[in-house]
Amino acid sequence: MAELFITESNRDYAHQWLDEQLADGKPKRLTVKNTRRRTTSQNSLQHMWYSQISKYLISKGRTNWDSDYVKMNLKNTFLGSKAKTMTDVNTGEVTTQWVPVSTSTLDLGAAQYYMEQIEQWAASLDIVLTIPNDSEFYINRGVSDGKDN
Repeated sequence: MAELFITESNRDYAHQWLDEQLADGKPKRLTVKNTRRRTTSQNSLQHMWYSQISKYLISKGRTNWDSDYVKMNLKNTFLGSKAKTMTDVNTGEVTTQWVPVSTSTLDLGAAQYYMEQIEQWAASLDIVLTIPNDSEFYINRGVSDGKDN
């Protein structure tokens, strides 16, 4: 199943994407629904957690686990990765790299679910993460199914 998050700013790309989906001549079902991307509140709390997890892991001897490394590996573990084609601008050599899925592509429900997975994983290592009582994550805790909310 293919999905596309459509906004006013990527309308031209959406037309191109739809043409590609129809190129095989087979009928398709298209469902359009309103969604909202993950919020700034969710993103801020994720970054706080990456830092807290990094500090814990470094204290346990994993000295290369800075916040960026934690972020990359948590995204890869819980969101997966996708192929990205890169072209060397000097040589023209085309390579494919696997990169973790970006959290900026997540909707509210998927971001909540991702954070719940991080929280459960951290708890399994006895890492205590900060969860402010007024945070969107705290308020929506346990209501996510990993789908659009």
